Amino acid sequence: MSISNNFPNLLSITKEKIKLSKLRCVVNFNYHKGGGVLIKKLLPVHKTPVYKYLNGDRDVYKNYHHYNYYGVTNEKRINNVVNSVKENGYPYKEQYVILSNGQNIVRDGQHRVAALFSLYGGEFEIEVLRFKFKGRSHFVRVFPQNLVRILKWILRNVYFIAKK
Repeated sequence: MSISNNFPNLLSITKEKIKLSKLRCVVNFNYHKGGGVLIKKLLPVHKTPVYKYLNGDRDVYKNYHHYNYYGVTNEKRINNVVNSVKENGYPYKEQYVILSNGQNIVRDGQHRVAALFSLYGGEFEIEVLRFKFKGRSHFVRVFPQNLVRILKWILRNVYFIAKK
């Protein structure tokens, strides 16, 4: 979900306040129970595996496929974030949650918003950075991406079966 490719189209960066309940997160899920294809869903913060872990549903998050922080377990990562928010507040060292244009989709900071939501609830308001880009190439569109991934997965499986 990197937006760095769109930096040449960056028009402005503004700060704004938003309630945690208004935010959505991109979450990875296995489309097929046996694995095979990873798809993305847009979920409110309180339905993400990170938030569920913080509220007692440990198994969902332990097996959650996340990017970045290689060599750090999911549990250690979120516990470090929660401890940082408790000790240092938000934002710490000007590290804001990032959104883009009119979408209230967290582009950076999903663990921070889950920690904040767990600690203070959905009506808690935070300051975020809103990156504004020209064009639409930066928009999060999970349906077309998922459709392509599923079709490729189906074609690979059909080819593998036909090859037998």
